[in-house]
Amino acid sequence: MGGAKRILEEQGYLEGVAAGLLKETGYLTACEAHETLMIEGDEESLQAAYKLANARVSSGAIKLEYGFSRRDLTDIIKDVAENTGDDCYSCQKVAQE
Repeated sequence: MGGAKRILEEQGYLEGVAAGLLKETGYLTACEAHETLMIEGDEESLQAAYKLANARVSSGAIKLEYGFSRRDLTDIIKDVAENTGDDCYSCQKVAQE
């Protein structure tokens, strides 16, 4: 497997980790019908996700590989948070029909 593919896989893994951290701190929630992630929390729960990520990297529970740093992980958390909507797209689509 090439280096670029490994980096892309690590990026995808870290996006999943970020979503999990955001759900754990209450910033994100999943639609019960569709599992779509939606914003539920506030700035405090977002900050809690950053702190939790840092603590888990320090403890070794989250391993950063292929040159990814703590800063990269916080950037990924921010990106996941900013690219998540307030509502479930599928539920909205059904409601409009």
